[in-house]
Amino acid sequence: MDIELNICFHNYLANKIKSVQCPLIMSSKKLMIVDTDCGIDDALALVMVLGRPEWEILAVTCVAGNVELQKVCPNVLRVLNLCDKKDIKVYKGCDKALVNNNFKACQHHHIDGFGGVASEFSIGNLKFEETPHASIAILDLVKKHPNEITLVALGPLTNLALCNRLDPNFTTYIKQLIIMGGNIDARGNIMKCSEFNFAFDPEAAQMIVTEAVCPVRILPWETCFRHSVQWEWFDKWVQTDTPKGRLAQKITAEASYRVRHIFGRTAFCCCDLLAMATIVQPEIIKKQIKRCVEVELHGQHTRGMMLVERRPAALKDCLSNVEIVKEVDMEKLKTMYTEMLEH
Repeated sequence: MDIELNICFHNYLANKIKSVQCPLIMSSKKLMIVDTDCGIDDALALVMVLGRPEWEILAVTCVAGNVELQKVCPNVLRVLNLCDKKDIKVYKGCDKALVNNNFKACQHHHIDGFGGVASEFSIGNLKFEETPHASIAILDLVKKHPNEITLVALGPLTNLALCNRLDPNFTTYIKQLIIMGGNIDARGNIMKCSEFNFAFDPEAAQMIVTEAVCPVRILPWETCFRHSVQWEWFDKWVQTDTPKGRLAQKITAEASYRVRHIFGRTAFCCCDLLAMATIVQPEIIKKQIKRCVEVELHGQHTRGMMLVERRPAALKDCLSNVEIVKEVDMEKLKTMYTEMLEH
């Protein structure tokens, strides 16, 4: 009888140990998909998140924007190769906006989208996936990992809009959607009154910000501009003597010279990098507001402008659909920027 009890107790303990051990061997990493039109600031944003061990990048999907699509994918591969993240799949997406296909790529990032130094950074033996289309890849992944994936949109929202039309339930599968784009005070960059990513494909932006049912956070152009770093600090930052530091120095050299000495800006603005910082360390966000937003689809000067509802009477009946980041902690942000190049 004692032997039987001993055996039973042994089996009981074995089963309890298994039940405790199983969760421990499961991955505790947070999952992310990055959708990008990989220019200078996108590349730096990728460098930041690729150095964060708590995040697992399931895929990088490419869209036309800062540069033509055929240059976006190789630029992503250059960053992955430099960061020794060679197992991350890269997918080709949309090479045009949904409707207006005459919008030109942004020359701020140079003709190669990599600050004119793309040829200095090898893609190694990496290749991007010809199939499936990026939108299909995104849909497959979010369905495979429902409500687990943070989807980060650093470029025009064309790929995401296509996802939304292919499957109306698309955004129900997403844990959260973070968008770098839009504006809140009618201040534009590439256009008089609109920010580049939204201006490139306003229909896609309107579709996503009004139809998404998952939590949506937007980092608008004005917030990025207000959180630029002074040139004195920037000059020291890009002198970081590491492979990542040398990448930052080379890809920003031409653009930083232009905005500093020709346009007369007093600080360096890096929108996508700031957006990524708010994702990997959200505690740096000091202020954000919840608002209803839409995107202007007409207007000679206002097409692509994000409209933020502020009327008190209208707010009563308005279902706030996005969180808008207004302020971040600059000292913590600089610490993050420093660490991303050092490690």
